[in-house]
Amino acid sequence: MKKVFLVIILIGLFINIFALMNVKNVVFEGNVSFVEQELKDVLSKYDIKDNSVVGEIDIKLAIEAIQKKYPYFSSISYNYSEEKNELKFIFKLNPIVRNVEFKILGDKLLDLSNIATKVYTEVEKPLNINEYKKGLEEIKKYYNENGYIYIEVFSNIKLNSEGLSLEATQVDSKKISGSNTLVYVIKEYDLWDVELNGEIKKLDKEELKKLFGFDFRKDWENKFFLFRPDVKDTYPKVEDIQKIFQSLQQLPYFSKNTQISIKPLNIEKTPGGDLVIVLDGELKKIIDKPVIINKVNIIGNNKVKNFEIIDKLRQDNISENASISNIDILNSIKGLKDYYNNLGYPFVDINVDYKSNVLTYSITEYKVGDVLVEFNPEQKTKNYLVKPAIKLKSDNVITTKDIQDTYYALSGTGFFEKVNIYPYSQKKDKIDFKVDITEKNKPGKFIGGLTYTVPENAPWYMGFLGQVELQWANPWGYGQSFNISSNINPLSETYIFNGGYGVKNLFGTKFSFNTKLSYGLYNENEGIPQENISGIATVSNKVSFSVSPNYNIDDFNNINMNFSYSETKYNPNTYPLNKQFSSGIGYTYSRLDYPFRPYNGMYNTLQLFGGFNTLNTSEYYYGGYLENKIFKTYYKFTFANRFKTGYVKDDFGLYDFYLGGMYTIRGYDFSIRTGNMMILNNTEIQYQINKENVPVDLYAFFDIGNSNNDNLMNNYLWSYGIGVKLTIPMIGPIRFEGVFDTNNKFKWTFGFGPVF
Repeated sequence: MKKVFLVIILIGLFINIFALMNVKNVVFEGNVSFVEQELKDVLSKYDIKDNSVVGEIDIKLAIEAIQKKYPYFSSISYNYSEEKNELKFIFKLNPIVRNVEFKILGDKLLDLSNIATKVYTEVEKPLNINEYKKGLEEIKKYYNENGYIYIEVFSNIKLNSEGLSLEATQVDSKKISGSNTLVYVIKEYDLWDVELNGEIKKLDKEELKKLFGFDFRKDWENKFFLFRPDVKDTYPKVEDIQKIFQSLQQLPYFSKNTQISIKPLNIEKTPGGDLVIVLDGELKKIIDKPVIINKVNIIGNNKVKNFEIIDKLRQDNISENASISNIDILNSIKGLKDYYNNLGYPFVDINVDYKSNVLTYSITEYKVGDVLVEFNPEQKTKNYLVKPAIKLKSDNVITTKDIQDTYYALSGTGFFEKVNIYPYSQKKDKIDFKVDITEKNKPGKFIGGLTYTVPENAPWYMGFLGQVELQWANPWGYGQSFNISSNINPLSETYIFNGGYGVKNLFGTKFSFNTKLSYGLYNENEGIPQENISGIATVSNKVSFSVSPNYNIDDFNNINMNFSYSETKYNPNTYPLNKQFSSGIGYTYSRLDYPFRPYNGMYNTLQLFGGFNTLNTSEYYYGGYLENKIFKTYYKFTFANRFKTGYVKDDFGLYDFYLGGMYTIRGYDFSIRTGNMMILNNTEIQYQINKENVPVDLYAFFDIGNSNNDNLMNNYLWSYGIGVKLTIPMIGPIRFEGVFDTNNKFKWTFGFGPVF
């Protein structure tokens, strides 16, 4: 009986699985016109078509294939009518997507328009689940490529008993219809704070945070708005987390029983998500209870002498015959590391051993291992320009100065968009470093200036004076630079054209040079004020050529020379042609972190020069000038100052210093003061409004100086005011300034390029 029953079940299953349908017509229910032919093609592969015999298993396989290849449907079912011999496929479509938007829960770390075309492109069709998932991955990939790994991406897609729907939501406070808009919601996580638990709670949390060197969001919220860094700095990148963990490893307090984790929070006052670094567990144990020590030993140190270390330990209550606790020893290790760091040795490991009332400090002063230089996107700049800038030398003890000098030497060239230096691996007593260099993909730069002052006894438009300059730095990676500039003012009949070429470290040598060719055509009645022959003749045109070879002692110090020749014609043309040769030699120290908008660094130069009239060598001049620039940044404020003074011995009217205009004393005409003596000081206090994409600075300034032949303290010029500066890619700094002059007369000025 059981066997008969089993046979009946098997026959039933066989009939059910392999049941055949005589299909006269295949029809679709649901609006599938946008993909109807593709559906028919898939069905035909399973012999499902008009006037065919179809098995149920083929129908199920075909439905599965359609769902994988064309994921526009929340469900697909079928119905067979024996009366009509009609096989009907019933498609329940996903909601139509007509718009795709992004909603950022955070501070908009990235410009999502850069990947909008990669995220979801099938609009005016039902929701494609495969495309939707691909969009999620593209967003995560984009953030990860820019260093942000702590994000969450979801959408307004909801699943209910009736299938999928697009839930109504808001983007930038604007309601978007949920029936046709797919919204990708991106939650960006900042780093809120550090949480200490267990024995770790004994440590000073604020001191730990200072050591991490990260701008935690909690501290950012509590700062006065002028002292806040860019809010994006509160969002951790991969390298930020790595630096924090590396800092933790260097601290003496933590043991194998210390747990480090990151947990999410939701702080109401922040627009996105928040993370907290949690430190929990036990402190490192060197001694279990307080002891009295008889002796302190120091081993392994080379750069810092024993007596210095002993003195430092005494300051931390570690000395012979002293009673000390475990936390005293841990604090002394940190204090000693801080002492090394203040002396310029940031990578030091200190281990302490206690035996028989003897405390032994074993010091490892880490040395440079391998230095890996990586370029992004690919290397353009030749190795002979990069290699000398790497001051981190293998087997040398690592110093802060070598790291900073490497950064300044690379960034100061102006060839690179970004330079990053960090340790990435350790082998015994050596640490390997990585230097990440981002090449400038747009090496050209446009700078210049335009000023306007109200002219007296002349039409208003005569008050304009402008300059323009095009520069190309390192276009092919050989350290070459080109520039073309002009000063065209048809109303005053002034036309000046300049062209220049330079190369740094010619073919890997220490020699660099620059050349310049200049031609000027001037109004015959006005000429060049500082070069006119008073009461006799005015300059009508002038051509000059100069060559400036330099010897680079290193990346920051160089000896520079200059040789130039010029020919000057006068009005009336009966006045003899002036042919003049000049030369100079000087020393320059330049250690700026960036050439166009420095934040920190110093520039000093001393130049000596002279020249003579080649048609009458008894006419000559000689002199020199000294110039100093300093930049120092505190929080978002940068203090900048330029001082310059010069003197020339000239009895024949061949050379003058000149002041006035956008690059010396703002608010005055160019060359309003000339003479054989000159003194100038420019001071700015700059406040950084934005640093990324288009850097914006607000600043206050004070300019003062004079130039004449007698006494610089008499009748000097000064001006003061405020301005805003935008540093635009491919253009450089653009300045808008409101200036008050010596008579407190207000003027608006506009210019390209930095003042100094």
